Amino acid sequence: MKKSLYISLIGIVGLSLAGCASPVSTVTKEEVTTQIIETPPLPTGVDDEEEEDVKEQPIIVVVDEDEDEEFDFEPIAIDEEHFPDEVLRTAVADCFDDDEDGVLSSEEIGYAEILDVHGSRGYGAEPSDADCKSLEGIEYLPNLLEIYATSNAIEEVDLSKNEKLVNFHISNNNLKELDLSVCPSLEKVSCDYNKNLKSIKLDNPNLAIFNCFTCSIEELDLSSLESLDYLHCGNNLLTEIDLSHNPNLRIAYLRGNYINELDVSKNINLEDLGIGDNPIESIDVSANENLKALTCGWSKIKALDLSHNPNLDRLAIDETPIETIDVSANPKLNFFSCQGGEITELDFSNNPEMQYLDIQFLDLKELDISNCPMLIDVIENGEKNPISDRQVWDGVEGHEGQIQVPLNCKLIY
Repeated sequence: MKKSLYISLIGIVGLSLAGCASPVSTVTKEEVTTQIIETPPLPTGVDDEEEEDVKEQPIIVVVDEDEDEEFDFEPIAIDEEHFPDEVLRTAVADCFDDDEDGVLSSEEIGYAEILDVHGSRGYGAEPSDADCKSLEGIEYLPNLLEIYATSNAIEEVDLSKNEKLVNFHISNNNLKELDLSVCPSLEKVSCDYNKNLKSIKLDNPNLAIFNCFTCSIEELDLSSLESLDYLHCGNNLLTEIDLSHNPNLRIAYLRGNYINELDVSKNINLEDLGIGDNPIESIDVSANENLKALTCGWSKIKALDLSHNPNLDRLAIDETPIETIDVSANPKLNFFSCQGGEITELDFSNNPEMQYLDIQFLDLKELDISNCPMLIDVIENGEKNPISDRQVWDGVEGHEGQIQVPLNCKLIY
């Protein structure tokens, strides 16, 4: 495979001010490393004052690398013996068989880095003949960096020969277990919507993005994921989860599990935490000053201390036992949702950036929103009515703030 390397050598020689083109020299790779290039004399007609400008122009050396990168792989026929699944065979041929001879040469195997066998199966739909049912054969492609195999009918996968894998996407399949520990270079994994998936083995210090929501996972050991930035493991069967070994975690969505308690004191970079629809009774976010979003609706949380979260801009506490909530220390708060619950009073006097309030099922008699100028519409019984009798609200540009209030709640503005 022929390659060219372009090198810009600033200050060696320049363009003639008379309009000469930049000199272009073609040399071998060896010549670039051994040849001493001397600065030629300046073009005729260039005086001393122009000399510095001329020397700043680049000379471009084009290096022709005639020799292919050497690989030592045995050629592999793209046939049923090596790739039993017909859909996978087609994908392998399309992606890597450059000369279309039905055989993967050593070079084609060596350069095989991205496999796309993405299916079209709908979420929850029954498999069809158009779906890939097996990835058997990827062991012959050890240099793979990325695999895209979402929306198929794959039941098992062996990645033990794909140690270089960086991105692996196998969402919406029929996996029952998954061993990712054999791929230490992994950075992104999506294995969500594998509803029979119960076990995932992890040992991936570089893994930053991990999607495994809507499966049947009962245990999840994240202790090796020191680079983890984004975690979505919602809608599983988890009863506990340890995040203490993930100091870089920014986003964690844990909704829809059976988690009773959670410690996020070690996650000082946490910005978005979703723990709704869990039987959790308390959460301490005092160590999370960077927290911007907290959703804990449909949980058993009875109280929240948000006094250490000055950057909080989104809060959802729908249908919780919380009786009082203090958001005076959260001046950036712009979204608040509490569709039902025990709260009977709310104070938004220190939340001038509020743009969305949904409190329609609370037992509120009155609500003062005089310090929330971005709330310009009221939703009552599903009907949107603009609040037009305060001119200052009419002057807010670029915002469509709205509030959904309970029946018979008096608004003060």
